[in-house]
Amino acid sequence: MTDTHGTIDELDKLIESEACLGDQVELLQMIRDRLVARETAVEKISAFIVEFEKTCGLFAEASAGLHATDDYASKVDAEIAESIDEHLRAVGALCLYGTVLGSTGAGFGCDHHFVES
Repeated sequence: MTDTHGTIDELDKLIESEACLGDQVELLQMIRDRLVARETAVEKISAFIVEFEKTCGLFAEASAGLHATDDYASKVDAEIAESIDEHLRAVGALCLYGTVLGSTGAGFGCDHHFVES
């Protein structure tokens, strides 16, 4: 169980306990809902990354095939593939490092300590 799941479980226990007042229950429920929404988003992005890596592998094989041929059309396609590859690498870096390339060293699902406005 991840820390987030443990925190959600603890919030559930607090919400269900009779020790909390109405305003406290509302606040705890809001925090719980945000954590659940974030955890869901992280799971979806993690699934995306797995599929993305599979797709990149297939693309790399196709690109290698294009580079192996020696006709004009394949050379043009190889140039296009190189441009696509640059974009795929940028997406991959965003998945690994978060919203700013390499600035945090933490990817999706990590605690970034951003203050909400």
